[in-house]
Amino acid sequence: MQFSVATFISRILGFIRDASVAFLVGAGRFADVFNVAFRIPNLLRDLLAENVMQSAFVPTYVKATERDETPKHFLDVVFTIFLMASLFIVILGIVFSKQVVLITAYGFRSIPEKFKMTVEVTRITFPYLTLVSLASIFQAILNARKEFFQPALSTAYLNLGVIFVVVLAYFFVPRGMYPQVLGFSVLFGGLVQLLYLIQRLKVHNVVPQFTIRLRHPYLKDFGKLLVPVFLSVGFSKITPFVNTLIASFLREGAVSYLTYAYRLMQLPVGLFAVALQTVSISTFAELDAKHIDLRETLWKAVFYSIFLTLPSSIFIILYSGEIVKLLFERGAFTPFDTILTAQALIMYTPHVVAIGVSKIFLNYFFAKGETKFPNFSVVLGTVANLCVAIFLSRTLDFPALALAVSTGTIIQMIFLMIVIRNRAPVTKEYASKIFMVILNTFFATLPCLFIKVKGDILRLVIGFFMFTAVFISLSILTGAFPEFKLKR
Repeated sequence: MQFSVATFISRILGFIRDASVAFLVGAGRFADVFNVAFRIPNLLRDLLAENVMQSAFVPTYVKATERDETPKHFLDVVFTIFLMASLFIVILGIVFSKQVVLITAYGFRSIPEKFKMTVEVTRITFPYLTLVSLASIFQAILNARKEFFQPALSTAYLNLGVIFVVVLAYFFVPRGMYPQVLGFSVLFGGLVQLLYLIQRLKVHNVVPQFTIRLRHPYLKDFGKLLVPVFLSVGFSKITPFVNTLIASFLREGAVSYLTYAYRLMQLPVGLFAVALQTVSISTFAELDAKHIDLRETLWKAVFYSIFLTLPSSIFIILYSGEIVKLLFERGAFTPFDTILTAQALIMYTPHVVAIGVSKIFLNYFFAKGETKFPNFSVVLGTVANLCVAIFLSRTLDFPALALAVSTGTIIQMIFLMIVIRNRAPVTKEYASKIFMVILNTFFATLPCLFIKVKGDILRLVIGFFMFTAVFISLSILTGAFPEFKLKR
């Protein structure tokens, strides 16, 4: 619960951050420049740190702690390796920024000024990779020690840092310098987040330090998980890379429409899917270390995920236009931008349920030290994503790229579900509850279809309370309201 509250605060500040950026640069050329430049270190962050830390580091560190195998030295070794790796990549990224932008957004070459500015801002944002990589390590350490609120809240400080710089830019910086200033705002926000996490580590007396003794009994176990997870995550990053590349050839603003829609879609993902992933990986790892069967805990987590993500996804689809208008339509962000962003948001939304369930299934395998099926699922999802993106982008334009993301994740979820069903089939209790969640969500949408009021904000507010009230009431009446506590 605390994790969700912290994530909610961070996401709200994330929306304020995105809204301030949209107010400053809209969804045109400047927005495209910043979003591409910021996306590059973000893609590398996912590859180098965030997913790797949760999937490979947390299970290994939990086992090292449970068995008292010098966990502090293990932290120092991992910290040193990832610090050096991130610094090396940052140096290469700064030196070869032009080539990186060519690979990522080749379509920008048709507008020389836009391409040149993207290269410049990319050089500014690349050091963010080191800051966010270290932040991911620190968050994983705290999560492994059963602290979830503060790590989740740390992202709020990143967003506050960006907002602070954006406000200053609006009053004191010429418009032509906005993209560069946005690049520096990311560095400032990342530094604030990192300093906050260091203070939390000091409370636990587990601040990792640089070491030249790169040996530890559990480093081999970490490597066994690290390499497959690294390859799996790396392969999955092919799709956002290709999607960005394709978007650079489409209408101006396509990258920004997709980015704003993706950020909105990330609210339920961050609040629910990531929250359950973060809690479940340590729970699964601890139960497996004690040789306790994971079946009931697994399907309970899946049920929680569907209960939280399915209704929120349907609501977003129903009110996509009103949501985008409320959050972004002001300043340089026009009503036309709202329409196009809402189109992308609708196509992105099925990804929410699929990624939530997939993360639970992946954690099940990672807790058992298995990577074969997770890796294959990523390959299937990536192939499906690429096929939809390549073949439909000419006819559907940029919304096809959002649809491609959803399609790939759904394929991955289905494959993992088939594999797990043969190992740990769903219990009758949770199969029934999942069915009732689907049914309750359907009935909750019906009253929203008959709301006839003027004003987008009023319609959104009434729709939210009506949808939520009906869904929760039906869930309680049908016994499908969860207790939100994983059994240990």
